[in-house]
Amino acid sequence: MSLFKDNRINYLPENVFVPLVNLSDLLLHDNRLEFVWPRTFFGLKSLRRLTLAGNRLTSLPEAALRHSPALRYLDLADNNFRSLQRCAFPVSTAALRTLSVIGNLHNTLFIVGASLKDLLLLHSVICSFGRSKTVIISSQLL
Repeated sequence: MSLFKDNRINYLPENVFVPLVNLSDLLLHDNRLEFVWPRTFFGLKSLRRLTLAGNRLTSLPEAALRHSPALRYLDLADNNFRSLQRCAFPVSTAALRTLSVIGNLHNTLFIVGASLKDLLLLHSVICSFGRSKTVIISSQLL
């Protein structure tokens, strides 16, 4: 496990974790990350849990999780996400079971895979569920 919690990290270069091929848990919560490069998590084939909660992220690149096929738990709570597109969850994240987007207060569109067991949405109002595994979230009370 690598714990980088509350270290005021605001930048992670691409390929930074490549030497850590057996890393299973990466906890980067409560930092100042505003951006994730497409290859920031490249090489983390054993990664099962990634916590990015409490940062300043507004998006997740299409390729960010492409090389983490074992990922089961992803915590994106308390960021500034406007949307998470289907491409943020490629087929290679089929093992993903838990996605937390608690406290993301913008109108947000989530398209997630069928393997998802838990979708944590606290502090959001669900506007609708679409037929194509679409969930639209709004922080505004109707």
